[in-house]
Amino acid sequence: MSQPVELQTAGDRKTRHQTADVKGKVVEHLWWLNQEDYTEETIKGRTQILKQLEKANVNLLNPDEVRDFIARQNWTPGRRANVIYAYALFAKWANIRFTLPRISIPEKLPFIPSEREIDDLIAATTKYIAAFLQLCKETGARSGEIFRLKWTDLDFENANVRIAPEKGSRPRLARLSTKAIQMLNQIVRNHDTVFLGRYKNSRNLLRTFLKQRKRIAAKMGNPRLQQIHFHTLRHWKATTEIPQNQRHTSRDANAWAQKNTKHAEIHTTRSIRRRRYLHM
Repeated sequence: MSQPVELQTAGDRKTRHQTADVKGKVVEHLWWLNQEDYTEETIKGRTQILKQLEKANVNLLNPDEVRDFIARQNWTPGRRANVIYAYALFAKWANIRFTLPRISIPEKLPFIPSEREIDDLIAATTKYIAAFLQLCKETGARSGEIFRLKWTDLDFENANVRIAPEKGSRPRLARLSTKAIQMLNQIVRNHDTVFLGRYKNSRNLLRTFLKQRKRIAAKMGNPRLQQIHFHTLRHWKATTEIPQNQRHTSRDANAWAQKNTKHAEIHTTRSIRRRRYLHM
């Protein structure tokens, strides 16, 4: 008995063609992000967002459809902002006219642990994770900057490290403590970079850290340790050092924060300093 033939309408073929076109555009856009030196974490985050929109059958080539979809979602303000920014960049790249919806994110103070809590966490992790955290703590650098460090960036004789910038920041030189140098000397030098010899990418290192952090927080009976992330150490670095300069004017504090966080623009420093670094 012959099987019935499923007829395909012109509309069905058109829909499949549009879907294939959108997928191709997304792949091209992600390749462009890579070529423009966006960080690995940024690319992965944007990839997830655009693919989730695709999965929801949202036509990314139709900005009005995207706006309507976003408006209907019961997302947190932060999640909504991330989706809007991800699509806005895609639209700009694809020459699609897209008017940004109003974005309002409630300000909240970041979690700043005590130095004792940071040191307890570092001491309980494995040597690679410990060295990574110690560098984040001492330099105030972004995790991506630390992950990409090469052995040639480290000057053990003069106890400093050269930080290559990301996200439009500026290059800088940071001092290293004897403790950090000792921790780095325990790492096997089987790769040009310090941490790629152990972890194939930054997300692999992050997953390892999260597993260890969960175990350590439970063992020490301190749930606050679960709130410590790589960027937490960047916040801690700034908040613990700016108050030592209370005699400085607001302009001096802005200059200090920009110098040590290496934001490329002073207005970025002022905004973040007001919302994060001077909450104490």
